Amino acid sequence: MALLLHVPYEEKDIVKKLGAWWNPEIKRWYVRDKKDYPKFRKWITDKR
Repeated sequence: MALLLHVPYEEKDIVKKLGAWWNPEIKRWYVRDKKDYPKFRKWITDKR
């Protein structure tokens, strides 16, 4: 299971460098590995 992120376009390069992946089908950034979740705290949201 992946963690979906809420990333403004201006910050896409930051999350990419941190190791997030882009899903073109749903047009959302996501993180695969739970151990990496803390790095993405800023972009974790309850929004769907």
